[in-house]
Amino acid sequence: MRSILLDWLLEVCEVYMLHRETFYLAQDFFDRFMLTQKNINKTMLQLIGITTLFIAAKLEALKWELCPVTIVSWLNLYLQVDAVKDVPKVLLPQYSQEKFIEIAQLLDICILDVNSLDFQYRILVAAALCCYTSVLVVKRVTGLDWDSIAECVEWMEPFVRVAKKYPVKLKNFKKIAAEDRHNIQTHTNYLDMLDEVHYEIELTVPSQRSPVSTGGIITPPKSSEK
Repeated sequence: MRSILLDWLLEVCEVYMLHRETFYLAQDFFDRFMLTQKNINKTMLQLIGITTLFIAAKLEALKWELCPVTIVSWLNLYLQVDAVKDVPKVLLPQYSQEKFIEIAQLLDICILDVNSLDFQYRILVAAALCCYTSVLVVKRVTGLDWDSIAECVEWMEPFVRVAKKYPVKLKNFKKIAAEDRHNIQTHTNYLDMLDEVHYEIELTVPSQRSPVSTGGIITPPKSSEK
């Protein structure tokens, strides 16, 4: 149910051209709230999810002057540290938009799996960066050694294999500047991809398999209803 809800929120974010940071704030708020609850009826999940997205969108309207450090914040930081060559321009993105969305797609799939919450956000992002670069790059950029990310990298391997089957492309959005388009949250067939991951996991270690989604039950808004 969590996977279905987060997948729906991803789609809502794309329809309304919300930033990736907004989605990951909503995900963070949702998971933190759910950890304080017991026996939540599944009919309440959509209300809880859209409420967290509403709060996150308010922070986007406040120009990010108040927000926790999310997965996408760590991704921006690590890629910037890896790419920066001109110190006076350190606040301006210097990394490849294509590399950003490639790793972002992997993280989008990972966060749908509840087992991703076993790892700190910075570890998740460092592991994803390692899967697309190298351990040396991760150590230089994050200060983390192999022992710190090894468990997460191993857990992430089936996600990486599935993600690489579906090359991601930059999308253009009306009223969004070209230099900012990679920051807009996008949606694709994430639940199908997650099912592929779970199938791979089941073939190797059945006991580690997460609950499989039972099919989409939440209807995203139509593009014409923006």
